[in-house]
Amino acid sequence: MANERGIKETTEVLDAMGALAVLVYKAQKNADGVQEIGAEIAKQLMVSPQTIQALKDAADGIKEVPAEMKDLTLGETFELVAAAGRVAASCSSEIKE
Repeated sequence: MANERGIKETTEVLDAMGALAVLVYKAQKNADGVQEIGAEIAKQLMVSPQTIQALKDAADGIKEVPAEMKDLTLGETFELVAAAGRVAASCSSEIKE
């Protein structure tokens, strides 16, 4: 059986989770208390349309992730591992800024 699903949605979820992790880390670093953290997250989102788009893209396709995981090829597995590494490295460098 040929793989037909791909890993587009799963990759988008990985990218969005990385962007969200950085955003939350920076928000909690600059704020005290839950309300200030929420306000800081909202402020960062207002100046980051690419993060909003990444979150929207991930949310739109998240229901496809389980099916993509069931249909993985070995090559796609390696692609996802590389994507996770890329996201982790990107998050690390953004947090250090």
